[in-house]
Order: sequence, then C-alpha cells, then structure tokens
Amino acid sequence: SEVPLRLFDGQPQHAESAANSWHYFKFTVAADDTANYTMLHSDVECKSNDLNLRDKDSLSECASACAANASCDFFIFGKGPKEGRCWQEFTTNASCPEGWKSNEYDFYQVRRDMPAASEFTVSVSSESGDPDIFVSSDGTLPDERNYGWHAVAAGEDIVTIDSHDPGWCVGCTYLIGVMASEAPASYSVTAATQAAIVILEDGVPHQRTIGGSAYQYYRVYVSQGGKTDVRITMTPLSGAVSVFVSQMVKRPNGTASMHTWGLPSGGDSSLLIRHTDVGLVQCLMVSMQCVLYVAVQAEAMSSSYTIMANLEVLDSGLKVDSPASIARNYVFARASFGASLPLEGTSTALVVSNPWLACEPLNAVSAAEMVGK
Repeated sequence: SEVPLRLFDGQPQHAESAANSWHYFKFTVAADDTANYTMLHSDVECKSNDLNLRDKDSLSECASACAANASCDFFIFGKGPKEGRCWQEFTTNASCPEGWKSNEYDFYQVRRDMPAASEFTVSVSSESGDPDIFVSSDGTLPDERNYGWHAVAAGEDIVTIDSHDPGWCVGCTYLIGVMASEAPASYSVTAATQAAIVILEDGVPHQRTIGGSAYQYYRVYVSQGGKTDVRITMTPLSGAVSVFVSQMVKRPNGTASMHTWGLPSGGDSSLLIRHTDVGLVQCLMVSMQCVLYVAVQAEAMSSSYTIMANLEVLDSGLKVDSPASIARNYVFARASFGASLPLEGTSTALVVSNPWLACEPLNAVSAAEMVGK
C-alpha cells in the first residue's frame, strides 16, 4: 500500500490523483512537552555560526534539542541525503542578516510562547477535480467506510479536529486520505494547528472559520529577481474580518506599529502591494526570499472567509526554476549597442561559377569560360 507522505504544520503539499484513486498523508500533533516550531525558509542554511546538535530521528526531536538550550532560537534540519542532521543557528534574526546559502536543509524558529495544540484543521484546495478528505487516528488508513472525520462537499473541503472530539489524541499521528472521485484531481492539502503560520501559495484559496476577535496567521513568499506585485484577496462568507500585513512582524495586528498594510472589514476586498512599494522593496533587499506575514482577525462574532494570494509578475515572463542559486523571474530590458562595425569593400573582383566548374581543375579553357560570370 502507499506510504503516507508527512505533512508539516501549515505547509501545503501539492498532489495529483487519477480518477477514483487515493493519496495518503500523515500529520503529528505535538505532545505537551514537545517544542513548538515554525519553518521559515526551505532549501537553505544561514551563514551564521552554528552548533551541531547531533543527528535526530525526527524534526520534533531536533526542535526539542534546540528548545532545551536557552540560547537556541533558530535551527536547521536536514533532508534528502542529509536527513536527520540537526544544527543550531546562532543568527539573531529570522531574516538571517549573515546571508543565506543554498543547501539541503530547512530553517526553523523555536516558539516557546505557544501553547500545546488543542485543534488542527485539514483543508484541500482544488485546482481541478473534486477531491474529498477522510481522516483517522486509530492507525489504519481511512477509506469511504472507515474514518473518524471526513468532508465531501463540492469545491474546497475542510475538517477541523479539536480536543473535544472522541478520537482526539496528542502526540499521535493522524492519517489523512484524499480521494479523487469521478475525475482526475490536482490539489494542495494543508494541515495546520492554531499556532501555525500557514503558507499561502500563489493562486490557491484557503477557507477558514475563526471565532470572534480571534486571529489566523499566514505567510507569503516573494522571490527576488522580478517586478512582482502581491495581491491579497479576502472574500468574507459570514461575519466580518480585517486583514493586516507586515514584512517584519510575524503576527501582525491592528496596532499601527504592528502592520504595514491593512484591509479593514467592510472595505475593499483586495489589497494590492506593488513592487515599487517601499516596504516590499526593503524586504527584498535584506533577504533572497522576502516573507510577508498576514493576519486575519474576526470581528465580535465568529466569521468564515476565503483568502488567496496572487503574485502578479510584471516582467517579461522569463522564469528560471533551477538551479536554485539563479531561480527567479527575470526582467527583459532594452539592450544598447555601440556604432556599427566598419564594413570594408572587396579587394578584388568576385567570380561566380557553377558547382561543376568549381569541382574541375582550373585551366585556360575553364578560366576563359568563367570570365564575366
């Protein structure tokens, strides 16, 4: 049977399924004594000084090793051929002012101020087809008859599992099955606790319901190398919500000093941050991959909404995907050239002949035939 693919808190995983087929995922809810952590950057390490925390069997063990050291706020965990390698990074800032180096690591921040998870949400955002969600916590892969939770609505499906559910467990692994029904499906699946800062992928909507005055947090990655506007679209489904965005504060709010851009409730449904905006320009100057942090706050009552981020590339559309060191959008610019190169006239008369004449030895007769041709 298929081995479930691990989901990390707040990080979407893209998948494609044939009609009437399944893909399986797994998500672990951290125990009370497990360190909370958030992935900030992928495929890089910080050029700061570091400390080997010894190889670990899991990401959570690496996070716990970092959290046990009062001086450790950031760490990297290896993947691929470097799977299990765990290092403390001594940088003082999540933006890594020392600079980034491409490598087979992900960069994380330990969160000591976050409570243990009391709920998490599994969502599927469909690009095509109509995938459905089935979840179990008893160790068996779910299907259409055997599951603990499920969502089979048309369009985006969401399942919220909290500590009041009979099947809730902390420190255990939930198995998630996504089934494409009668047609092939392309989709992103995300599992996120209330502490997660969920990644907004370009053009992928996320639907959520939050309680009155509560916040939900997201992040948007903007790469260097192109003229890219960022548009955040909010569609309220019930209640009223406000949106706050910052390039520095990871959990922005309505206080003026805690956000750079805002979208008040009852106002415009779309926030456009142009590539010429000073805040976005500065963000791209200090990091190879700018991160915009987004907060959605419900008003006095519980509210439901759909949020989506779009990266509107204004350059000529040239995008390099690999190698990672030059992966970005590129801008075409008008080239400037100097004066034309000098072109001298011919030094002697040109003689044109048929190929059969050119292939024969030149003699007096053939030379006479060539004159004037």
